[in-house]
Amino acid sequence: MKNLKKPLNVFKKTKVRTATLLLSTICSVQAHAAGGSLPSADVPGGASSDYIATGKNIVFGVAGVVIAAIVLAAFVVVSQNTIAAYNNWRNGKSTFFDLGLNVAVAIILIIAVIWIMGTAKDSFGLSF
Repeated sequence: MKNLKKPLNVFKKTKVRTATLLLSTICSVQAHAAGGSLPSADVPGGASSDYIATGKNIVFGVAGVVIAAIVLAAFVVVSQNTIAAYNNWRNGKSTFFDLGLNVAVAIILIIAVIWIMGTAKDSFGLSF
């Protein structure tokens, strides 16, 4: 009886593989048929055919991502520090004044980082 189960398992696997192949073929045919109506790809940052302008647009796009990453990192660091100050206050290791001072400095720091990054964005001529 054990020998009869192995051919059945092979048949089931073959059936699944055939169904997967058929489904992928249908999907690829449908994707190929829909390809005629897709729009053409544009140059990043505008419809410029100049290589220097295209490179400049890509660099400014990367600068925008770096600016966003710096703001996000500042927010994470300030949040972690504020949570640590809250835990210290909760455990009685610091006073409520220390917690309030930490929150005030965190708010000022976040506002300063966003303002500096906004100034950098304007100097790069980015818009997002």
